[in-house]
Formats: sequence, structure tokens, C-alpha cells
Amino acid sequence: MGDSTYLHPVALTWSQGPKKLKKLKNKLQLYFGSKSKSDGGECEIRDSDCSPGYITIYFKEEAARDRVLQRKDHELKLPDGTTLQLEVRLPEDTQSTTTSPPPQDRAGASQAEKSRNLPEKKEVSPSRSSSPVLIENLQDSCTSEILSLLVGNTSGKSMDTDFYIERIPEIQSAVITFTCDIDIADFIGKFSGSRRVKQHKLKARRLEEIRSIRVERIPSNTPEDMVTLYFESAKNGGGSVEDLEMLLDERAALVTFQEEGVLKTVMTKRHMLNNNPISLYPYYPSIGHCLYGKEGPHMEIPDSVKIPISPHILAFILKNEQIKTKC
Repeated sequence: MGDSTYLHPVALTWSQGPKKLKKLKNKLQLYFGSKSKSDGGECEIRDSDCSPGYITIYFKEEAARDRVLQRKDHELKLPDGTTLQLEVRLPEDTQSTTTSPPPQDRAGASQAEKSRNLPEKKEVSPSRSSSPVLIENLQDSCTSEILSLLVGNTSGKSMDTDFYIERIPEIQSAVITFTCDIDIADFIGKFSGSRRVKQHKLKARRLEEIRSIRVERIPSNTPEDMVTLYFESAKNGGGSVEDLEMLLDERAALVTFQEEGVLKTVMTKRHMLNNNPISLYPYYPSIGHCLYGKEGPHMEIPDSVKIPISPHILAFILKNEQIKTKC
């Protein structure tokens, strides 16, 4: 029987079943007990029956339990280098309907009775639309066409219609962005287990939730304070800026917000800074790159260059048909 002060449960599942998951009890308790790793807090894992298809983690504080549920991605890295994709939900949302009475805690209250005091469940199902997956160790021999087939064969989805690929040759990687409903954790598990994928020595992981954007096409000589104030304006879909790095040579900036939710609002708007259009792209610090999306980066046509020329040379060019044809 566990400590009666731990009254805020979550159900934990993964693709290889609860019994194997239970063997990682100590690593899981360290992960979910760390606010920096999982947004969790003080917790315990009880050696209860895992036949319902999950194991239960009990948090001491309700706020810690809620933070864990609100976080979309939970990953546990093992000593052998593999990464487990974990899913957490409220227990009543994972267990099968049963006719047996609910378990009793020390105070004699049933889990069903306790669940009435829990906040309304937030949607914490596996990350779905437009969830980016990083494919690492991508060699030149694995062309975009081959990678597209590997992803399509694993997911049953179609290139362009259901997903698109952005290659990042600088880090020998590519990012797969799904534009359809798909269980990302399930896809990563199947992709990593594919014999063809193993032959290419590819590794797949879900990209983290981010709070940063890359801003491009910033007008020259724009003060840093103006960029900060622009993105802190609610009118522009912004919020409190935690950090800003100006990239003057690139007419760009990296903006990091204090809250994750700001990214969704700011990316849905069109932006004008000093009456000039600017472009925003999600930036992932873990790979040091932004994602430009299906359309790619905005390309600006350079201004035409005027070169003074002697009227005698111009007359010669105009008379020479071969030169005129090449021009």
C-alpha cells in the first residue's frame, strides 16, 4: 500500500506493454520526480497489478500531476541509447470497463470517488497534426525519394498529401512533418523497428515543444528594442519575450517567449515591421535550425545592378548578332 499523501494519479503506457515498463520503476520515478525533465514533482510508483494495460504513478501535488498531463511529449532515454516514447493520461481514461469494485485507499475512498475531485481531463492524447519527427544520421545514399518511401511504407501515408520532408544536410538530418492525424509515438516505434530503416542506420525522435522563432527579412538598422516590443504586443499575437538575439548580417533574429502558447498565436498572423513584411519560422534550439515548412524559405529577388558602359561599346554589342543572342 502506498503513502496516502500521494493522491493524484496518472496512468503510464508505452508501446511494449506495462510489464516491461514496470521493470524501469527507478528510472521512471527519477524522470517523473524531476520538474526539469518531465514538469513533474514528488511521486511514487506502486507495485500494483498492471493487467489493465498501464501502471499508475501517484503525485503528491495536484499541480505536478496536471503539469505532466499537459505536457505533450514524454521520453525516457536508456543507457543503451534508445529512447522510449511514454504516454500519460488520467487512469479513468485508459482502464477498461470492469464489474469489479474499485480499489480502496487507506481513507476508504474509492478511486472513482477520488476522481470526482480531479479537474476536467485535458486532451493529452499522442501528438497529432503537424508534429515534427527528426530523422538523424541521414547519409547521402539515403535520398529524399528513399526516405519518403520509408516514411510512407511505415505510416501508410502519402508524401505531400499527408506529410512533407525538410532535409537539413548541415546536421545529416531531416524533419518529417505530418499534416494528417497520426499517432506519432506509434510511428516512431514502427519506423525505428523497420529492417530497412536499420539498414540505413537511421534514428528517429520527436522534436521538442518550443518557445522560439526565427524572424527573417527584418529591415536594416531596426533597433533591438523595437523587435522586442513588437513581439511583446498582444495585437501582434505576441507575449513576454524571454530572450532575443539579433543576427544583423542575416537581417534576422531569434526570439524566445516565456510561454509555449505564444508561439501558436504569433505564427497565425501576418507581420509588418516598419511597414515591411517579415517572415516567422519555428526555431528548434536542440538542432540549431528553424523549419521553413512545405513552401521553403522566402526568396528575395536582388535589386538590379546598373553598370555604366561606353556608347561605342554599346553600339558594337547591338551590331553583333552573336553577342545579342547570348545576352
